[in-house]
Amino acid sequence: MDDSGHEELLDVLLAFKGKVLLSGYENELYNSRLHGWHREEAVAYSQASSKKKEVLWMNFEPGNRQMSFEDYKWKGWGSNGQTDYFL
Repeated sequence: MDDSGHEELLDVLLAFKGKVLLSGYENELYNSRLHGWHREEAVAYSQASSKKKEVLWMNFEPGNRQMSFEDYKWKGWGSNGQTDYFL
């Protein structure tokens, strides 16, 4: 996506009335346009094994608790041979 595509995407997201969560690598355009949004950051590695900062930008404040694997309970094999889980 070129710069104009990123600008257009940001225009749409900023005008959207619902909750938005956007994932991407840190960059100045997104940081400046989404400056009032909540951010979560993590270190990630690209396919070329270069270290990058991945960012989640949210136009809302997330809750206090993140779901974990412990929230899911295995209830057995489904009729299609896949595993079934429930919360």
